[in-house]
Amino acid sequence: MAVLEEHCARQADSIAWADVQLDQLNELMYANMKLEQQLEDAHHEKKQLSMAAVYIEQRNKAKRASSFMISGLPPDNAKGDNEIVVELCRSEFSIDMDITSTKRVGKTRDLKPQLLMVNLKTEAEAQNIIRSARQLRKSHDSYVKANVYINANLTPAEAKASYELRQRRRQAARHQIDLDSTDRIQQSVIGPHQQQPQPQQQNDIDTGSEFSNDRE
Repeated sequence: MAVLEEHCARQADSIAWADVQLDQLNELMYANMKLEQQLEDAHHEKKQLSMAAVYIEQRNKAKRASSFMISGLPPDNAKGDNEIVVELCRSEFSIDMDITSTKRVGKTRDLKPQLLMVNLKTEAEAQNIIRSARQLRKSHDSYVKANVYINANLTPAEAKASYELRQRRRQAARHQIDLDSTDRIQQSVIGPHQQQPQPQQQNDIDTGSEFSNDRE
């Protein structure tokens, strides 16, 4: 009888221990399910943020495309920036445009005026101004000719890439100028009428040999 009671007591302890293990396993499974749900929610939120970032970037890119930047153009206390830009583009490019807004950005450095960002209604208007910007270097206004520049409204990364591309083009142009200069010096040393010595022909007969010095 005592043996049976001891056996039943051991069985009860085993069942109690199994119940504890089962409770712990249930808690672990619940915690795992909760963690999976949190990870899924985080992934969904990240996806939503990425889509929002793409949308914002596309919207900002479209907005930049319909704008341009002017450097070196000082403010006028008697006129607003809108009027200054309209007069500049009208006098230099003979172009009228619809300005939606202007804004001074950046800091004044070395007494140079702040950059002026100009927003237009359409991308086509902005691109027309940007394409015409080179005409400023031929301006009859000495200040405009020397100081005022118009460029596309680029992000810092785009501006850096554009600057590096211009640097490579300048280096290639300088290299070509050096080559042309070297060729001119060599031509001046050799002389335009100096001819290479002709090989002496034997008996004035063209043998047609493949080893002939004549070249077409």
